[in-house]
Amino acid sequence: MGARRVFHTKLLGAAAAAGIIIAAVGGCGAGQQDSPGGTPTASPSVRYPALHNGWDVSSAIPQAEAEAARFAAETTAMLAQGRSDIGAARAVRSRIAPRLDEWLSDLSTIRQTRNHTGGELFRAVSATPMGGGSAHNVTICIYPTPGEYAVFPDGELEGLSGTGAFWFAFDSTVQLTTGPAADGSTSETPRRLLVDSGRAGSSAQERADQQAHCEKYAPDPLVQHPPAPLSPR
Repeated sequence: MGARRVFHTKLLGAAAAAGIIIAAVGGCGAGQQDSPGGTPTASPSVRYPALHNGWDVSSAIPQAEAEAARFAAETTAMLAQGRSDIGAARAVRSRIAPRLDEWLSDLSTIRQTRNHTGGELFRAVSATPMGGGSAHNVTICIYPTPGEYAVFPDGELEGLSGTGAFWFAFDSTVQLTTGPAADGSTSETPRRLLVDSGRAGSSAQERADQQAHCEKYAPDPLVQHPPAPLSPR
């Protein structure tokens, strides 16, 4: 599919992600991020829902391309979730090509992010057929809604996604193939795999263009507040 793109080591926390180190090969994922006050480790006194990424597909995508777009958006959201959720990491490996598995290769190092809540929205905004329809390039905008929040032992929350209208785009390639997935599974008939995914450009102008492009598809209103706490046990 051409030259390898660069990958963020973290997708969650969209505002923070603009300045983090880029990994040359691997996946895009949502690992824990140290907050200015330190990463919480003790069990909080107030419990919140687990960190969870949402996904959807813009109504602007033609119906003929919608299935590929849905697959790309859901799989990219799962990749982000998989950096801190062992269940998501295991599930997504059947949906990605082996070349995207490097960051998930040692599942024993993945630990559930118990003290984070909220999440982000992964929205497919365009899908372009390639290879006679056997592949699609899908652009996914990532919106900090409701945002990611660290939960501290005293129940206080700290936002990690920033505030305001900040988002960025990823280009993901979905291909129909019988080849192996990252978990080693194959198929007698072609099925979709995510075979490439990376930030859509890196220069200041490209980031500005992404911002403007994603703004056209942004949720309105852009909800940015933490989930309600869970009821006491």
